[in-house]
Amino acid sequence: MDGEETTTDADGMARIQLPESEGQYELSATSAGRDGATHEIRIADGQERLLGADLELEPRTGTPRTIPEATVTLTNHWTDERTQEVSVVSPTGERSQPVTLAPGESQTTGQTLGESDDQTLLASTRSP
Repeated sequence: MDGEETTTDADGMARIQLPESEGQYELSATSAGRDGATHEIRIADGQERLLGADLELEPRTGTPRTIPEATVTLTNHWTDERTQEVSVVSPTGERSQPVTLAPGESQTTGQTLGESDDQTLLASTRSP
């Protein structure tokens, strides 16, 4: 991005630090034997910087007796600590809690949907 380079990991993923200053920036990607790609991105002051979220639901299909389990992984892609109120809504209610993550940190939380709210937290792990 704008002259800075990074290399992908074994999964083909790369982490880049976005500029703090408002403005237009150029992001380019290249790979041996492939055409490169360039995109312009705009950083705007005053925009809310949310945590990234991935949701998995198992099983994907079932019967009326199936009790699904949701796994939510939150990631802070930003360069500063972020706190955000996160909610999981199930047929028996809603569970909300503030989550604070350091830059680059992830947290995974599991919840069995349909159980009472006091039994919903299955696991919570953090990784840098």
